[in-house]
Amino acid sequence: MNNGDPLLTLPQLSRALRLSLAWLKAEATAGRIPSLRAGRRLLFSLEAVREALLRRAAGEFADRPGGA
Repeated sequence: MNNGDPLLTLPQLSRALRLSLAWLKAEATAGRIPSLRAGRRLLFSLEAVREALLRRAAGEFADRPGGA
């Protein structure tokens, strides 16, 4: 994560990405998106999460027949 990138809470990330809290929490808990745990709170770098989601989407597209 970039040191200059502010950390967002789960609700803030959900609003920024327009994704559900439950889905983001499940992805973070499973380690599929980067997060930091501060006590009971999950914190996220918006840029790091966006990059992870884009890499994952590109990988899923490449795995499909006719994908890049």
